[in-house]
Amino acid sequence: MFRQETNHRSTFAFLSKTLRLSVALAVCASTTPIVGAVSTEARTSSWSEPLNNAMPSAQNATALEQGKVIERELVGGQTHSYQLKLSAGQFASVIVQQRGIDVIERLFAPDGKLIVEFDDELRPQEEERAEFVAEADGAYRLEITGKFKGDPGNYEIRLMEVRASTEHDRLLHETHKLVTQSWKFEHAGKYDDALPLAERALEIGEKELGPDHPYVGYLLNLLGYLHLSKGTYTKAQPLYQRALAVNQKARGPEHPETVVSMRGLGATYGALDEFQKGEELLQQALQLSEKTFGSDHLDFARCLLALAYFHLRRSDLTRAEQELQRGIAIVEKNLEADSLSLAGPLNNLGMLYNSRKEYDRAEPLLQRALEIWQKKAPDSPELALPLQNLGLIAQEKRKDYARALDLYWRAVHVLEKGVGPESPRVARILNNIANIYKSQGDFAKALELHQRVYSIFEKALGPNHGVTLVSLGNIARTYASMGDVQNAIEFQTLTDEVIEKNLALNLAIGSERQKLAYFDSLSDRTERTISLHVNLAPSDSAARDLAVLAILQRKGRVLDAMSASLAALRQRLTSEDQKLLDELNTTTAQLATLELNGPGQTPPEEFRKKVMSLEEQKETLESEISRRSAEFRAQTQPVTLNAVQTAIPQDTALIEFAIYSPFNPRVDNADAYGEPRYIAYIVRQQGEVQWKELGPAKEIDAAIDGFRQALSDPQRKDMLQRARTLDEKVMQPVREFHLKPA
Repeated sequence: MFRQETNHRSTFAFLSKTLRLSVALAVCASTTPIVGAVSTEARTSSWSEPLNNAMPSAQNATALEQGKVIERELVGGQTHSYQLKLSAGQFASVIVQQRGIDVIERLFAPDGKLIVEFDDELRPQEEERAEFVAEADGAYRLEITGKFKGDPGNYEIRLMEVRASTEHDRLLHETHKLVTQSWKFEHAGKYDDALPLAERALEIGEKELGPDHPYVGYLLNLLGYLHLSKGTYTKAQPLYQRALAVNQKARGPEHPETVVSMRGLGATYGALDEFQKGEELLQQALQLSEKTFGSDHLDFARCLLALAYFHLRRSDLTRAEQELQRGIAIVEKNLEADSLSLAGPLNNLGMLYNSRKEYDRAEPLLQRALEIWQKKAPDSPELALPLQNLGLIAQEKRKDYARALDLYWRAVHVLEKGVGPESPRVARILNNIANIYKSQGDFAKALELHQRVYSIFEKALGPNHGVTLVSLGNIARTYASMGDVQNAIEFQTLTDEVIEKNLALNLAIGSERQKLAYFDSLSDRTERTISLHVNLAPSDSAARDLAVLAILQRKGRVLDAMSASLAALRQRLTSEDQKLLDELNTTTAQLATLELNGPGQTPPEEFRKKVMSLEEQKETLESEISRRSAEFRAQTQPVTLNAVQTAIPQDTALIEFAIYSPFNPRVDNADAYGEPRYIAYIVRQQGEVQWKELGPAKEIDAAIDGFRQALSDPQRKDMLQRARTLDEKVMQPVREFHLKPA
């Protein structure tokens, strides 16, 4: 959750790129809520929750005898217990023929510890098989549990075979154990512990069964799901792609395990912003799930919840709300009210309502999600999600800063333990905490945290990432709140330098509409720079020059975007120079995409090397084209105040008019910006820049509109009066300087 310290009237366009956390998609708000883990529930075999806590004892277990068929009725939530005595090293094969009910088989050792869980077949009319190797002499207990609440049906169970195990049997038994242990860690949100176990299971499975075996497809789904849940999407993608290919060939295009691959791959594409590919796969998975199971089945709900997450990423809140509500209702019908499968969707729906400021609807959902995670997975880093979103409600709705701080700090401690203290997830909450300290007037604590946040983002995402920029601006804002003029100017200067670089990068990608929308989103940043000068440091030359430079640079960038000057220049270059310019444009676009999107799953050191390499390549190309073309050299010179002054003829003045909303750094964003005002900066070839605030924009705009209307109507008798009024408000204050150097 990252409180975006931006203008309440607009948000940074690039922030939609920055919140792709390992568990999070953010829907932009003044304080960004956090979305839960991707709700694909991609597992078919899992560390599943019993529907009740009653654990049948071995004394009540029915003995399994080889060749004897036992047929029984079972209701979802019930558990039947069976016993078979084995010697160490013996292999046993048990078949459960499901007849209208989906069951889970759990094997317990003679000492009562769970060894392995089997749930490979989702279809309630198909056969489940439990095959294992005894690790010690004694009585083993096999429990058969109906997975879904109130789901009645029959099953047949028979012990097919008991014999001495082979090395192949023992290795596959080890694979099943690794999978069960991996799901156990996944259940607790400990993905770094789960992944090595799943990787080892896949390694054994491929060696013993071959790369195209159906069970290998299942293991690939498992590993892909773990990476998807962790947020390492670039690793999840090839695993799901391979799983889909294996399952389509080995099981068929409509098999539930194939659908799991589709669902997982679709969710991964969504997390990587490949929306068209993602939606196609998720819709296909939804249709196949409905065809196989019906629209009330848990597998169908998982597809709905995956689509909901996908639509949250696309900020399509209406569709996401419908899908979340429907998916949650199906899960509640099939599982207990405190099932861990409900925690993520409940959090996501609560987050959605938070983003609409519908806090009364959000709070009970988030509280319920919190209680489930506390009960079922208290060590999971996902516990931080409802804590953060409940903190948002305390901060935004109630202004109960004490409760908000308590919730936020609890979330920080959970994440520091689960994902490490240098995670961007930690930094986002620390940013919110810092903003509360600032609101309370504890600027020293706020500054300390904002500096820590910036350090984390700069290291993890790069210095030019949008979130890093917001964090840097928050440091400048905090110094301004403290009245520390020199440090406020220093960090505002650094912030504006990053903005100027980001503007150049954004010009290299996107449509003209997107570029202009991005420029518009930066208006509040210009207002902050002007306000720093006018309100905090009116006599400081550095603050004044920074303000006029920001105006000049941003106007220049807008003109560049609208005129497409480099495109026109290209037509006047030789074919060889055109190739160099095309190569420069390609390199710049690659650099822009890399820096603005951040490293994603790329290790930070590797990311920095890629950025450095592209920057060096870009500089080399610019130098070569500049050597060949004086026009290119002139067009690509950086905009500096000195360069502008040098271009102004003697006895001439450049008057830059700007409109800004005075910004109060001490106040929350909703109230921080005042009514718009006009200001003029007078720049000459020599001497200091002079300036004059002209007054409320509302009055001046009215004078301008009145003069325009008078000009448009020859019958109007008040044109001269209108002109005098406009002159009094705009030009007379400027003429006070007599357009001469001070």
